[in-house]
Amino acid sequence: LASGALDLVQPDVGRAGGISECSRISTLADVYGVPFAPHVSTGTAITLAATLQWAASAANLFACEFPLDQDLAFNGAIQQPFAFVDDCIEISDKPGLGIELDEAALRRWKV
Repeated sequence: LASGALDLVQPDVGRAGGISECSRISTLADVYGVPFAPHVSTGTAITLAATLQWAASAANLFACEFPLDQDLAFNGAIQQPFAFVDDCIEISDKPGLGIELDEAALRRWKV
């Protein structure tokens, strides 16, 4: 990462190796004074929860993408949906990723 080569980095937890690897990426970017804005790929509430936990813990967060299409894959799969409060998303202080899966909703996807 050459100084001045990037204005912003956008790693994706679901594609760049998970929370640990994305944390390493954002920490390296911070060393060079580059902010990050996590990319949220199509995925599930689990991916979004992981992204939000990482984003909230990093020093150089610029912004965090949030999917506007709140279908079953996102809020329908968890017991307490993500919600905006004062233009921000409150992150749970529950253990792990801070979410509880809605197992009945997930059974509908069983093949």
